Amino acid sequence: MAFSLNQATLIGNLGNDAETIEENGNKKTAFGLATTHSHKDKNGEWQNLTTWHNVI
Repeated sequence: MAFSLNQATLIGNLGNDAETIEENGNKKTAFGLATTHSHKDKNGEWQNLTTWHNVI
């Protein structure tokens, strides 16, 4: 099976302190991150949409 790697850059606000998780001897860090996207609605009013990401 071929190995593939995906990369994403998220810029936002931390929602909580980072937490270290250990599973089967492997350590991971997890935290919540909020990103906000602004757009104009059909009436020309600016709307903000916040999306929460669970980052591991």
